[in-house]
Amino acid sequence: MASNVKQYVDLILTQNSTEYIYKPKWSNKKTVYCTGCESKLIYDVKLSPQKCPYCGGTNLSESEGTSSIAPHGVIPFLISKEKAREILAEYINKNGELLPAEYKKNSENATIEPIFVPYWFFTATVNASYQGKVQNQLENYDRAWADTNQWREERMYNDQPSSLVFDSGFDTVYRLASMNQYTKASGRHSIRCFTPCLGTRHRLSGVVDSIFPFYNSIIGALNNDSNYLEREYTDDILGNVPVESYDVSANEAWHDAQPKMADDVANSILAEAGGDKASFNLEMNCSDITFYTFLVPVWIASFQSNGTLYTYAINGQTGQISGKKPDTSTKLTLIIVGVVLVVIIFCVCCCLGPFLKMLLQPLINKIMNLIMIM
Repeated sequence: MASNVKQYVDLILTQNSTEYIYKPKWSNKKTVYCTGCESKLIYDVKLSPQKCPYCGGTNLSESEGTSSIAPHGVIPFLISKEKAREILAEYINKNGELLPAEYKKNSENATIEPIFVPYWFFTATVNASYQGKVQNQLENYDRAWADTNQWREERMYNDQPSSLVFDSGFDTVYRLASMNQYTKASGRHSIRCFTPCLGTRHRLSGVVDSIFPFYNSIIGALNNDSNYLEREYTDDILGNVPVESYDVSANEAWHDAQPKMADDVANSILAEAGGDKASFNLEMNCSDITFYTFLVPVWIASFQSNGTLYTYAINGQTGQISGKKPDTSTKLTLIIVGVVLVVIIFCVCCCLGPFLKMLLQPLINKIMNLIMIM
């Protein structure tokens, strides 16, 4: 799906919306800044963090109070720390045969810490005019006639069944293939959008942006379970869990939200048109805009392996996980090359006799051992 918006609009903050943003207040809090990953966390003044939950860095600086806005709603943790560790282990071990042994071993001792992450959540009625094209995948057949002297192909687009027919010495072969048909589309479309945007921005914040959705009273609770709904922010609702600072303003978040809304509009148009893929140029007009400030629960798991930091985010409400694993393409290539070499050496040994095989056996063992320890 491709959607291009001609122009994004600024968010007009009325007096009521400004009062909404700044009405909740922090109390008895301090800000801790990590110079390693540039995260900014809010702790209770009584707590003394020793390292950053994102990167494990110990170079932390503290300042009294906080300049961050306070949230209105807090979505509670439904995933325990033990469950988060199980999710991490399952994620790492899934299709992990080629992963380095040290990486898997270190992951078992990963640091797992809870964090409340700030989100902006926008709702808006989007009226869009659009122009573009819709792609539909159709069936087609290659019809080929062949004899001993020449080949001739003729492309036919019809609904003939795939078959093999013998006719007067000619072989008529139908091969099922695919064809894309593009249809121009234009018009107007209107939907109500519900769009989240991350309220913090630092070197490792992207890992959190991949574990949405978080359910709330605006989009509804999962399975109608009220435990998924947010609680009103109070000083004691956070416990000892640190909170990331709101570093993204309402207007910045609104600009981040509009491309996501455009994708929602394009997907809605495509669903109505009944196509497979589409590309649209949109001109959006947004009205009845409402925004909310939520804290969402996240477990951050991090560990070092071979000098590389690995950070994973686990949705504390649903258990969805995000994070990168080591690249195993090089190891896979070496395994393939090693297997090919072993086969070649084995064939040579079979041809030249057991004496040569005995001489080359240490080389074979060395190659296999090298592959296994990588």
